[in-house]
Amino acid sequence: MARWKEFAKSKGRDLEFEYWGESELFDRLSKKENEGRFYFWFNKEEFTDKWFKDQLDVSVRNLDRRYTPELNFDLPIAKF
Repeated sequence: MARWKEFAKSKGRDLEFEYWGESELFDRLSKKENEGRFYFWFNKEEFTDKWFKDQLDVSVRNLDRRYTPELNFDLPIAKF
């Protein structure tokens, strides 16, 4: 790092390094405005609210007539 700081100083620039570990990167990649970047960098699907809604929609469509909203029970755990 010292070498890079010296190089930057020789170019009239002030350089600061900020460590971004796994949790810092994950926090930044999890933000709504960064959707898609997680997959781009890590080739893993991100489980967003939209992803879960899409999966639920597929399941309901697959159930067809076997699913009725009247038989759906709202449980307190579903609010989390």
